[in-house]
Amino acid sequence: TSLISISDRLFENCSKLAGKLEIPSSVEYIGSRSFLYCNSFFGQLKIPYSVVEIGSYAFAYCNSLNDTLNLPNSVISIGAGAFYQTFIKESTLSISSSVISINESAFSGCSGLTGYLTIPENVIYIGPGAFYGCSKITGLKISNSIEKIESYTFSKCSGLAGELTIPSNITSIGNN
Repeated sequence: TSLISISDRLFENCSKLAGKLEIPSSVEYIGSRSFLYCNSFFGQLKIPYSVVEIGSYAFAYCNSLNDTLNLPNSVISIGAGAFYQTFIKESTLSISSSVISINESAFSGCSGLTGYLTIPENVIYIGPGAFYGCSKITGLKISNSIEKIESYTFSKCSGLAGELTIPSNITSIGNN
């Protein structure tokens, strides 16, 4: 049989593990907090095309990621705080068209994310604080599928510049 799930909290606080993290290509779910505080575990993170869901705080506080973050087209849901306060080498974030939800604080504090951020049409939910403190994101395109911008979603994104168009179907915008 093949490994299809990495259990919740499996390697939480394993801060002395080092090297490259290789997730088997059969894994569909990366559990909540599964690599939380693994701050020296890997320099590269390759998420295989089999992964459908990344659990809450799965890679939070992983401070030694020195590679770009590429999310495969298979990912549908990015859990709350999935990459919270994770050091990501300066790179753009490509959110695939398969993503439906980006949950609360998913990329909060990822100051290495740069460039223009496009929220694809399939995304129907972006949680509060999802991109809080992503200060090097320079542009933003919000999909027409979003109806509500939650509180703190783009707060402290001080690099945003230029034109911003809020789609006509947005019914509410939260604080900050």
